[in-house]
Amino acid sequence: MSQEANEIFQGVARRCGLAAMFAPGTVRRALQQAGIEPAAATVDDYFTILTALMQRISTYLGEQEAKERIREIRSYLKQVRLVGPILAEGASSRGGA
Repeated sequence: MSQEANEIFQGVARRCGLAAMFAPGTVRRALQQAGIEPAAATVDDYFTILTALMQRISTYLGEQEAKERIREIRSYLKQVRLVGPILAEGASSRGGA
């Protein structure tokens, strides 16, 4: 996995609201369900899986919380498109995403 792909993967996993031991597997399975190799996933690929990811997250957090998490993830992905994953992470942590 390239550094950029890993940064995006970790950024999405952190925002899904699940415990650190469950979040990466949840994101990975949503990507694989869509036929996307996690190591090669692009920002567009993550936008593609948002519905599937919301369904997976809602199993654990409920529908309303899952919708909020997906909004956070969508905002993060938009920032990644604009400035890249490392700068997007900083913007998110300051409330700019």
